[in-house]
Amino acid sequence: MNFEFAKSLSGHDRDRVYLIIAKEERYAYLSDGKTHTVEHPKKKNKKHFQVIKKIPDEIRVRLEENEVLTDDVIRWAVRTYERSINK
Repeated sequence: MNFEFAKSLSGHDRDRVYLIIAKEERYAYLSDGKTHTVEHPKKKNKKHFQVIKKIPDEIRVRLEENEVLTDDVIRWAVRTYERSINK
């Protein structure tokens, strides 16, 4: 699976980072593992977020190791990514 993060560009969640769970033509389903879980992802219009394709290897490896994405893994990935960009 090709993992991508998304940064919200508009709305009350502006500047929040999510993991893209699924994509449709105009929308994507985003999860942060807390408020928007795997079972209830946020549906967001593609023009309202920016796709982040470059994921640190440490995060990519851990995501690929898990057969099933859980909220715990997504929370860890989002938190680790945010820390890596804030260094």
